[in-house]
Amino acid sequence: MSCASGRMPEFWGVMQWSLPISKNKALGDFFHWIHTNMVWLFMAIVAVHIMVALWHHYYYKDTTLARMLPGLEKRN
Repeated sequence: MSCASGRMPEFWGVMQWSLPISKNKALGDFFHWIHTNMVWLFMAIVAVHIMVALWHHYYYKDTTLARMLPGLEKRN
């Protein structure tokens, strides 16, 4: 994505390297679109995961959330 947009990727600002991809606006735009949509998809999956865990905890009143989070387990 960076190389196709004309920027070289950096490793935490310490070093740069070039990849065998020349500057290409269409390819850079495509990779940017893919990257952006994958981030939104990942955030949606995390949000749904949290909602379903809370649904199990409050609606079904089962131990799904307690098994995922330390400190919520019932102590004998």
